Amino acid sequence: MRFSLPFILLLLASHAALADEPAIHTIAADGKHFPPGFPPAAPHVLAIAGKPVRIVWKHASATDTVVLTVDRITDTRRVPITTSSVSATEKQWSWDWSPPLTRGVVTYEITLKKEGITPVRIEVRDPEEFHEQTKALQSMEWEASGLTRSETDALTNLGFRLHSTSTASNQETARLQMTSSDPAQGKRTVTWDQTHHHLVVWKSTTPAGDIDIRAPRWWLSAEALATDEGRIRLFDLFTTSPASH
Repeated sequence: MRFSLPFILLLLASHAALADEPAIHTIAADGKHFPPGFPPAAPHVLAIAGKPVRIVWKHASATDTVVLTVDRITDTRRVPITTSSVSATEKQWSWDWSPPLTRGVVTYEITLKKEGITPVRIEVRDPEEFHEQTKALQSMEWEASGLTRSETDALTNLGFRLHSTSTASNQETARLQMTSSDPAQGKRTVTWDQTHHHLVVWKSTTPAGDIDIRAPRWWLSAEALATDEGRIRLFDLFTTSPASH
């Protein structure tokens, strides 16, 4: 098959034009970067049953009243709980709710009936279990290294008795180790990661039954540990079964 020279030059020019198209990367106002095809992340909130929660949706389309629904979510069922109306004020919707008292862990999905608004999931914990969990962790032995003064103060305010604490330095890795008061249980050691802000990795060591965990450093901040949600995240590292998130 024969092609004319002008046709060949046109093909080469078209290929060069396509090769010069820039790869577009958009950075959101909050600094987040979502590559093409990346699915929207559904907000996931941790809360204590019986304690009020306020959810605020900031959106340019928040100019009218919308319907809000609450469903209880299980592995196999979706149970409607309540329906209400939420009014917009200053480009945002705001909704207050006290999750019902519960046994164990219950997950709810909060949905605004408005296109483009992602549902919010609230994972609710039993307040009595959380209280017992807090007391149990306060009875453990804790060793910390490489933590800042603010971080150690935040842990001390939770009732943790820290030992062998050294001040933070650029060379030292931040760690927090829990030794159970029960000799039959292994140790748990968390290494705090300042780079991967959403990644939690668990590693079980045998036969001692010890567990090594890598978790985001910001979970240890005074701001995080001043909230119920932050305390739940921290406590889960030292009380739940190994799992990677």
